Amino acid sequence: MDIDKLPDLELVADDFEEGAHEKLDRGIRDRFPLVNPAPWRQNAAFILTTIAKESGGRLLVKYHSSTECEKLLHSNTTVMNMILDGPKHGYKNLRLLKLLRAEPVLKRDKHIKLPPYLGWEENYVGGAADALWAHIQTWSNERYFYPKYSAIVQSSGMGKSRTVDEMSKSHLVIPVNIQQPESSGHPPRDGPAYDYLHTLPTIVQQDAFRRSCSFLHALFLEAALLLENINERPAAGPFRDYMNQGMQFGSNGEGRTTFYEAVKANAEAIYSTTYSKYQHRLDYEEEILSYHRSPLREAFRKLGTALEDQSADDKSLAKRQKMDSESQSSQCPSVILAFDEAHTLTGVGPSEDGSWSRFSELCRAIRTLRYEPLFTLFISTSASLFSVTPNPKRDSSSRVIHAGDIMVPFCDLGFDQFVAPVDFSKTVTISQITSKEHLAAYGRPLWRPYYQSWVTGNAMEFTVHKLLGDISNRGQTLSPEQKLACLSERIPIEFLSVSPISDLEKALVTSHLRVILKAGRSLETLVTMSPSEPILSLAAFFMTRQASFNPPLALQKILDGFAVHVGDLEQLIVALLFTMARDEAVEPTDERCPPLNYYRWCSLTELLTSLFCTPPSASNDHVDVVTSRGWRFMSSNTQLLESSLADTFNDSKVYFTHFVKVHEHVPIQVEFLMRLMARGAAILCPNGPGGVDGIIPFLLKGEEIKPDNIGVIMFRVTNDARYTHIPKADLLRAMNPRSLGVISRSADVPVIRIVFALAAATPRLALVQHESTNQAEEGYMTYDFWAAGLSPHLLVPVVEGENAWSHILKASCGWKETYSGDTELREKLRKSMNPGAAADREFWESWCKDVPL
Repeated sequence: MDIDKLPDLELVADDFEEGAHEKLDRGIRDRFPLVNPAPWRQNAAFILTTIAKESGGRLLVKYHSSTECEKLLHSNTTVMNMILDGPKHGYKNLRLLKLLRAEPVLKRDKHIKLPPYLGWEENYVGGAADALWAHIQTWSNERYFYPKYSAIVQSSGMGKSRTVDEMSKSHLVIPVNIQQPESSGHPPRDGPAYDYLHTLPTIVQQDAFRRSCSFLHALFLEAALLLENINERPAAGPFRDYMNQGMQFGSNGEGRTTFYEAVKANAEAIYSTTYSKYQHRLDYEEEILSYHRSPLREAFRKLGTALEDQSADDKSLAKRQKMDSESQSSQCPSVILAFDEAHTLTGVGPSEDGSWSRFSELCRAIRTLRYEPLFTLFISTSASLFSVTPNPKRDSSSRVIHAGDIMVPFCDLGFDQFVAPVDFSKTVTISQITSKEHLAAYGRPLWRPYYQSWVTGNAMEFTVHKLLGDISNRGQTLSPEQKLACLSERIPIEFLSVSPISDLEKALVTSHLRVILKAGRSLETLVTMSPSEPILSLAAFFMTRQASFNPPLALQKILDGFAVHVGDLEQLIVALLFTMARDEAVEPTDERCPPLNYYRWCSLTELLTSLFCTPPSASNDHVDVVTSRGWRFMSSNTQLLESSLADTFNDSKVYFTHFVKVHEHVPIQVEFLMRLMARGAAILCPNGPGGVDGIIPFLLKGEEIKPDNIGVIMFRVTNDARYTHIPKADLLRAMNPRSLGVISRSADVPVIRIVFALAAATPRLALVQHESTNQAEEGYMTYDFWAAGLSPHLLVPVVEGENAWSHILKASCGWKETYSGDTELREKLRKSMNPGAAADREFWESWCKDVPL
């Protein structure tokens, strides 16, 4: 077939490593041997699904679904012909087909050179290893919990493998790393294990099951042999040392390499001598799955014997040896299997309903050992790990599984393990908290070793590389998914709680460092977030400042195309305005890392003049912010201040790189604000007292961070059309910095308060006037502004002729879209169908008289 003559065919530049296509093609041919064209055509969707899943994230995530692949093949004969031509010419062109790629196509970065993984040389910090062992104990002792396995699922760099390694110092863990050949993560892959588990002699599901059994069988026997040669007691630590000895970035030591070469060779032999005899028997699964007759059980018992011989003086193990099989199931496991990068086995098999994968068959093989003191961990960044589960009709013991009791994941790995808490009893300066050493300590444990071993430019480039999904940013336009990842590091974008979880949310965890906060059973539900991580916020800043990145347009497309939570969207609008103003005010970036002088702060007046336009001539409808005067509130009256904002804040500094959404109001108090400033975080507030929607702390003067030097910008946002260009002074007075505790009671630090009336039809930036009242309140100084509308004449980040801001604003009133109709009558009737839901007359007039509107 002449591929150059195919219609709608456009290929991208080859971004695979040398030899990768040939190796991937061999795997496809092994799994889908060509018998005759008819079955090949029937399997086309599963072939395309496998190609998509094994292409290192280069193809669109939606083609991981066989249903989506079937739709494509039905409508596009070009792709179908390329699959049919695959046995002869290979599948390289499919992997490079722009039609299947995320737009625009991005190249894998060949410039990033990774240093030795110094993080594993650091002392382990945190309690995740103990929590993991407790998790294993809990689900080993759960009598109604059928499968004795769990998944450690979390985004990259959170310490999944390191936590298991730490646990292996005191509990026997057999590590198996089956990451893909082109991957560069640490710990390194066990090539023989990967090759054996990914190679199937036929495309029959039974072969995947038998091959899983033979691999486990050989693994247990080799581990038993190794234990017999270990003289130290207990054996867990020495076993771990043997597996880790000589390990470097990208390669294992000689001992572990030899171990898995032996496992692979023995597995091939065991497959032929032990498991292939069941090939033509209809009852082969019953034979293997039978607990008392299972050859796999006997192999595990040999490992158990070797372990008990090593611990013969352990009374608990001697006692366990006497227990019957069912009572053993309630004991803590003596052996932990740990499959790292387990998601590489999840490619769907070529069955009609896509109901099996190598991973699901491995799980079935492990379940034959359900009464043994064995627990298995599957370590992965993929939230789709359990998307393919065995067909219950093929599992004779499936009746034991209770609804929902499939797998309980473990995600709680902790954060900020390397942070040396800032001691505010001593002098702390803004220069200290903006240094690369300070910033790199926050967040996941991945960052600190890289920033200690690299110059800042290379380290920042690596951080950007990780945020974008291990893809280069060099001259490339970002995909919507990558833009969402970048924006989420600056402003708190949340997903709707839906089941099943969206493919996008899964992809952000897998490829873009979004953190799983909580996971439901079998990963059916997730709560994810992009937490406060200063280094990632700076990487996102670097990307959002690229000429091709338009933040409001990106946010608009995110709201249109993805299942994100739009509640309190008006808060995000103002947070994005402030973030863009901050980016404009700090020093300019070079081509690799922000900013040139590494100050990551700006003056308060620079921030405000980068947010609000300076008028040619100030007026009541458009004031010059920095020349405006403030107010002093006292217990008995209110006085206009003599000094301008510029004079009052002439030495004030603002440092924030991102916003965090807090759950309650305690963190808005000054003692918390100064600590959040240490990680470059401003705050979006929950609904509550004072109506404050956001707070940005700043230093009044100098560089020292202390309570009596912390001032704040407090803002309130409304998208209610009742709030017009006419200021409402009571809204500002409600944001009382003394009663809310946002400034120190012992200091006379002035604040800035702003109300953004986004829905106002008439743009205006006004200085709010106050009158004296008899209301007693503690004294404070403030500069108060009323910003009406989203006008490019008032707001610097809003560009003339750009509709993205108004589109986002409309989305923040999403409920109104529900009631919009083709005619006024239809809109009226639709509103009448939900009585009392809003203040519009149509919600009331059909059932109320004298509506007070």
